[in-house]
Amino acid sequence: MNLFGPYQEDCHQGNLARGRTTPIYFQDSNGTAYVFFTGSTKLAPCSIEPQQGGPSVARTRVVTPGPDEHAYLAFDAYDDGITFRNPAIGVISSNGNDFSTAVLWLLDSNRLRGETLDVSQPILYAVDPSGMKTVSVVYRTEDGTLRAGGKYNTPRVVNGKVYVGTDRIVAYGLRP
Repeated sequence: MNLFGPYQEDCHQGNLARGRTTPIYFQDSNGTAYVFFTGSTKLAPCSIEPQQGGPSVARTRVVTPGPDEHAYLAFDAYDDGITFRNPAIGVISSNGNDFSTAVLWLLDSNRLRGETLDVSQPILYAVDPSGMKTVSVVYRTEDGTLRAGGKYNTPRVVNGKVYVGTDRIVAYGLRP
């Protein structure tokens, strides 16, 4: 499945990679299973200075046709409201299996490979995964809010708070 094209055999490593993160799985209360992918669509695929464009988040649905047939992924929706410099790493939180309360937390390192740590800081996004056919970003940290950190940091959700590790730990949550 080509989610972050254009597909080609060359120019796909390093800063030209379209996806290199772990997919994010969620099963709703109806039993529908979703798999979310993050990527970095390249507008000029073989350019030395790659230009990124949308989409950067894709939602697929797990289709289970019947007892004797294999399950497969079907494209479901894109979110065109986010453009990652590098594929972001994410996690999903919700109130149980209620898809209407789900939030997809995505951490974009916001830098290309080989750039120094002080060039740009990461950005944390909160996305409504159920409304991905339109721009569904419900929260985004301001530029410079998070300090530079590791390239493959993953946000964690614990007891209603989202923790982001950079060169320090930052917690986000609802106020009492």
